[in-house]
Amino acid sequence: MSKLPTLTNLSYLLPSFVAIKNIYQAESNEARCENTELAFMFLVTAFVGSWSYHQCQEQFVCSHNKLPTEHQNFDCTGTVANKLYQLLGSKRDVTYRTIHDLDHFLATMTTILVILNVTPLKHEVKKLFLVILLVCVLLFVLSGSEHMNVIPLLLIIPFVVVFWCYSPPDTREHSVLPNRKTLWGAGSVLMVIATISLHIADEDSYNATHSGWHILSAISATCLMLGSSSDNTLCDAPPFLQKFFRCHKKCV
Repeated sequence: MSKLPTLTNLSYLLPSFVAIKNIYQAESNEARCENTELAFMFLVTAFVGSWSYHQCQEQFVCSHNKLPTEHQNFDCTGTVANKLYQLLGSKRDVTYRTIHDLDHFLATMTTILVILNVTPLKHEVKKLFLVILLVCVLLFVLSGSEHMNVIPLLLIIPFVVVFWCYSPPDTREHSVLPNRKTLWGAGSVLMVIATISLHIADEDSYNATHSGWHILSAISATCLMLGSSSDNTLCDAPPFLQKFFRCHKKCV
């Protein structure tokens, strides 16, 4: 196994940089907090969860000349997660199954946070989605079924579609970036391709397909974040749909 899946975690520095830039350009404390959350989650997901997961896989491949299955369990010494584990006072090494679950949890959490923070849903709706996400993650850990992680995404997709359809015209002046809907469309297509790449991986193609997931999902998140705006009032949406979204200005 090559180090490509580990090294391509560096691609998540791109959306992290966009989030950090947005912190300094944000006009409200709320926007600064949201972008701080995103920057933190991208860095933790890339350099604690995913980096440790692939470090652990590399150790196993060096010893057994094959990838571990998700049901195997063994100690993962020398990984970033294990060093943090020991720093917190644990006398045991972190296991592969723990890192596997941690990586999946952080990836799902980061994806949901990107969608929640670039779609101007009301705080009550955001909190509901986060509660649903945590319940699904708990069920995933208990059952081992990765389908549990997909449920929050399926529930939020209708709101993303509504926002994409009814979002106001792009008001940014002198911007070298494409308009909002172009960026959102590109980000959505890239996320679909990245997800397909993740799920078609087998032992022979793992290095290429999983690295593709890292790179494409990072670019997708960057496009979605660049397409967000503080002017997110959905004045053209039906009134019952507007109740789910925050309003930054009064519709006339």
